[in-house]
Amino acid sequence: MVLAVGYPHVFVIGPVVGTTAVLAGRMEFAHARAMDARRGMPPSTAHG
Repeated sequence: MVLAVGYPHVFVIGPVVGTTAVLAGRMEFAHARAMDARRGMPPSTAHG
């Protein structure tokens, strides 16, 4: 917090990077759940 006093752009870049990381993590989690749900299915069914 002390370092950000002289650098106002940190207040803009920080939340953007944080939000991007959270969204990427949620997308990755959703993808992992979808792949787990398709585990054991034949490839023709899994791709449709």
